[in-house]
Amino acid sequence: MLRIAILEDDPDQSALLSLWLREGGHASTEFGTAGAFQHAFRRETFDLLVIDWMLPESSGIEVLRWVRQTTESKIPVLFVTCRDSEQDIVYALENGADDYMVKPVTRPVTLARVTALARRSGVDEGSSGVLEAGEFRFDLDESVATRNGEPIALTEREFRLA
Repeated sequence: MLRIAILEDDPDQSALLSLWLREGGHASTEFGTAGAFQHAFRRETFDLLVIDWMLPESSGIEVLRWVRQTTESKIPVLFVTCRDSEQDIVYALENGADDYMVKPVTRPVTLARVTALARRSGVDEGSSGVLEAGEFRFDLDESVATRNGEPIALTEREFRLA
């Protein structure tokens, strides 16, 4: 299961993408503005980003540049936008997007591209199970950490780092 952030200002489009991703076995979080996305991105971890180009307070390209400057990880980014010129596609890819889809998109192609991006980036979709290290136990399916059987209160980011 991948944790996917969707930055899309159209609530219907965002809800549809989120539904498809959940049906594909992934967890998704929707953001309607760049500010809300950036706030969450500082606190949470995601395996993949889906970004629209045209946003109310910023552009998807600006957000993409911010992501690439903010983190050293090579988190995969899928642009899903109505901008369909060859120049726009090239520009997004040259500025750090890993893939580009022109709206309207379909469920099968969207899920196939998400899976391909995860595979190419080395994100392990099958990272379920339990990890143990000494007195610590990490249940990856439930995102629960314990020490000597006692639960440890961790934020999502702390859990993933641990």
